[in-house]
Amino acid sequence: MTSNILYRSKFIWLAVLLLLFQNVWSQNDTVKTNLLEWGVGLAEEVLDAVTWEKGRHVVSVYPAAGYSPRTGIEIGVMPVWRIGSLNKEMNRPTTLASSFQVSTKGMYEVKLDLISYWRNNWSLSSKLQYLFLHDEFFGIGNGIKAEPFTQYDLNSFVFTSDIAKGLNDQFFIGLRLDFNSNRHDNIEGGLLNELISGYKGGWANGIGPVFIFDNRNDVLYPEKGWLITGSTLFYNNYLGSDFDFNLSLIDIRRYFPILKENNILAAQLVLNSSSGNVPFYKLPSVGGKYNLRGIPHPYKYIDKASWFTQFEWRQKVWWRIGAVGFGGLGKVMPDFSSSWFSDLHAVAGFGLRFQALPKDGLNFRMDYGFSNHNESGVFFTIREAF
Repeated sequence: MTSNILYRSKFIWLAVLLLLFQNVWSQNDTVKTNLLEWGVGLAEEVLDAVTWEKGRHVVSVYPAAGYSPRTGIEIGVMPVWRIGSLNKEMNRPTTLASSFQVSTKGMYEVKLDLISYWRNNWSLSSKLQYLFLHDEFFGIGNGIKAEPFTQYDLNSFVFTSDIAKGLNDQFFIGLRLDFNSNRHDNIEGGLLNELISGYKGGWANGIGPVFIFDNRNDVLYPEKGWLITGSTLFYNNYLGSDFDFNLSLIDIRRYFPILKENNILAAQLVLNSSSGNVPFYKLPSVGGKYNLRGIPHPYKYIDKASWFTQFEWRQKVWWRIGAVGFGGLGKVMPDFSSSWFSDLHAVAGFGLRFQALPKDGLNFRMDYGFSNHNESGVFFTIREAF
């Protein structure tokens, strides 16, 4: 009886203290303001400790932690180097975002992501990645996937680069390079076999023209403008490719402010097509971190052609924190003469943003998406999806 009385007494006192705290918190705006200012000040001190700035150069080093269904829980480090824009009218800084990560599913990844603008309207956009991962192959086609899937070990090296010359501040023409080396070991399951091009891996190296129209006000976090990209790449043995095929892409993006300040609507339409002996890991696809984020694996749906459209509402909420809501539609198909609107994959989701650099909109992002086929994914990465 005594212990019950003491327990109830403690519960009552706890309830009283919580009510008093709630009353103070709800009535005393000064307490709220002071706590928020203290929290922001502490966070800024921590960020200052991992950031070095000199002239146009800013270097920051952040711990990297994240999750994706494909890789599991990821940990690592993410250095970011920013060089201020040379263009006074358009914010086009050079940024090098790198990451070194491992995961609970045995992944090892090294990635370098460079976007650079030079004098005389030259630009360079390059990505370099080494990835080891226990991966899955789901078959080719747009239909619902059913287990068992093929399991295999993936060793992948990827280098892509666009080097372009601006005819003026908005129109660019140049070359796109794409060099890929895949090796697939310990294949378990019959879906991935000799009938699938590239089932054992190999080199897929291509080069071709790229055309860019870019009148965005900011390349890292655009609030208005267009980005239109078109390219055709030719993969052939004269570049050391083990496969002979072509890839074509049209990518249209539009950004505009809506409703009120700090609200942006971003829209994207992408068409991908291929021809020839395309290895399965270079086939057009939908899903992953960047397109139709409700589909967790970037290569779950692959085929000779694909299209998707997606929209994202973006809002800066407070301090360096932002929020987004997104949705999209798309599919893969054998060619563009197939039905475009049957068996569509539809996705929706939301996310949070954290501004990595104090003067630029280079964001770390966390997105949760789900699809109309009972799929879902959580993604952590840097830069906007589009």
